[in-house]
Amino acid sequence: SFVPIVEATVKQVRKRVPASFGPLEKISSAGLHVVKAGMHGEGRACDWDRLVFANVSISPLEKDHKSNSLAKRRRYWAFAAISRSNASFVLHGLFNQAHEDHVHQDNASGVGFGTASSSVKLCQAVLNEIFGEKLATDGVFGRNTREAFGRATERLRLPDDISDVSVWRRFLRRSARLGFTLPA
Repeated sequence: SFVPIVEATVKQVRKRVPASFGPLEKISSAGLHVVKAGMHGEGRACDWDRLVFANVSISPLEKDHKSNSLAKRRRYWAFAAISRSNASFVLHGLFNQAHEDHVHQDNASGVGFGTASSSVKLCQAVLNEIFGEKLATDGVFGRNTREAFGRATERLRLPDDISDVSVWRRFLRRSARLGFTLPA
């Protein structure tokens, strides 16, 4: 049941990256269906390490989320946003130390926005890196994050309703397109 999520993620990345990236040549993963407890053991998770295009790579393995390069950070969070738009949990470099070198994606529940720390931190990082906000990435969806989300949805010409699943998904996907294409 997880293969369509992986396929959708790859398809949406390909659709949103600019032609200057070149074709997607290679995907590296630390694991999909592996013998261990949890979603990986059920075949319902993917750990994304690197996406290599002809001219650019997105490399969670190299901790692109902490790179000095704004372009690398934007590409990382754009990829994480697309991943989250397709799956309920995306654990990333700001989630915890164990996830600094990959983006974990699983479908444990629905894709709607929730107040889980991983989703809020992802939202805050997208708002900071792609929209230029200056939020603490603390995992708390408080007033500052709410207002920043409102500014971003206005810029994206979306309703300001994070509880609407379609708005949340469109926010993530449109943010990804920006993250892939904004100059550094």
